[in-house]
This record gives sequence, C-alpha cells and structure tokens, in this order.
Amino acid sequence: MDDNGFGELEADAAKRLRRVYILWITVMAALPIPIVLPRAEPHFVNAWHTALGRAWDLVADQPVENGAKALAQTGIAHWLVAHEQLSGFLHHRDELWRITAILTNIHYAGMAALNLGEAFGIDFDEEDDDS
Repeated sequence: MDDNGFGELEADAAKRLRRVYILWITVMAALPIPIVLPRAEPHFVNAWHTALGRAWDLVADQPVENGAKALAQTGIAHWLVAHEQLSGFLHHRDELWRITAILTNIHYAGMAALNLGEAFGIDFDEEDDDS
C-alpha cells in the first residue's frame, strides 16, 4: 500500500490525542479529590496512558454522582482505546480503519471531558492547551 499521507494522518491523530489529554488533565484536577496527571509533553505519552488508566480506577472513589463517574470512565476509556489504536496503526500502517477508530474515540473522549468539565464549572475557553 502506498504510504502517501500517512505521516500527516499520524501527526493529526497524535495532536488531537494530546489536546484531549490536556482536557483530561484539567478535568481530573477539578474533581473533589483531585487526580494529578503527568504534563502533556510528547515524551511522556506512555505515562499519559498509564496515568489515565489509573485515573479510570480512581474515579470510582470520587464523591460525585454515578452519572459523572460513568461519563469520566467512558471518556477515559475512549481516550485509552484511541491511544492503543494509534500505536497499532504505527505497526500496521495498511490498516486505515484504525485512523477512523482513533478519530472517533478521540472525539468521544473529548466530548466526555468537555461535558464533565462543564458540569464542574470549568471554562475551557480560558484554559489554553498551549498547542
């Protein structure tokens, strides 16, 4: 399969994944019992995955409504799947369906973070993602 455009697809997906991770940093810090995630520096990408996986567990103990817990865990799960699909795409570059899976999961992870953040009173317009 021709490799044209794959570099752009990967870069766009990685940029989106980072932006949504930054949303999760903000949302997790705003929880009643704050969960601190590693900075969004590119060389920490594996730490992001590990930290969000742990955050998924910790959200269950938050003193928030069950709907908020479910939204957080669902959004985090979508981010984790997107990250894993991006890793898979890097190893199986002929599987273009992975890009669709990545972008779809990033979208749902971002929407969950934004909705949860809104419920916690976070104004993301003022939270610049520095990218």
